[in-house]
Amino acid sequence: MNDDWKELEEYLFQQTEQLTREITQDANKILKKNVKSEVYDNFTPTTYTRSKSLQNSITSDEIQGITYFYDSKLNYKSNVTKEDVSQYVPKFLDSGHKDDSGINNAYHNYPARKFMEKTKRELEEIYGEGCCEIVDSI
Repeated sequence: MNDDWKELEEYLFQQTEQLTREITQDANKILKKNVKSEVYDNFTPTTYTRSKSLQNSITSDEIQGITYFYDSKLNYKSNVTKEDVSQYVPKFLDSGHKDDSGINNAYHNYPARKFMEKTKRELEEIYGEGCCEIVDSI
């Protein structure tokens, strides 16, 4: 009976690894699609050429089962302070942002795009509720 349990355990482990890879791959594709539809398709820049670095920074680790924005692939500098704000851009775009400048334009005041929640909902439609979570690293 002990060998049967080991076989079952190995089978379940393999199935879990496979499902983790599938969900992670889908998370990557769906998040890229949602960044395009919710961010890029909602605003056309007139003062710069879009680099799509936000979309291109989406990275996955299929072993750990995570999909994230890789800061090193982003290059966003504050126009006010000139500091690197790359780590904040995905969150600001997803949850919206309004600074204290008093300037009301797309750079200082913009609505939440909710691409993270949309991605989570789409993954849960495919794999079931609770298959993923949004983790804020900031």
